[in-house]
Amino acid sequence: MELFKEAVPKLARVAVLYVPSVPASIREVKEVLPAVARALGLTVLLWEVRAADDFERIFAALTKQRPDGIYVPGGGPLFLLTKTGLRLLR
Repeated sequence: MELFKEAVPKLARVAVLYVPSVPASIREVKEVLPAVARALGLTVLLWEVRAADDFERIFAALTKQRPDGIYVPGGGPLFLLTKTGLRLLR
């Protein structure tokens, strides 16, 4: 987040997409990010991604909320972009 804020100085609202079944992701989203966001003066918008189908709904909502950036914690499952859409790789 600190690098993100440094790269985009006017950053104020960050959407965070995370997979709730990944313990490292949950810890980062629930414990680490709130403290970092407060210190940097950022508002964090949390979005759970449980399946590839969630992306359409999430991005439709983000289009309305207009965050300044999107952050995806590492250490989780990977997503594969195919001609038919996104697939969750477990």
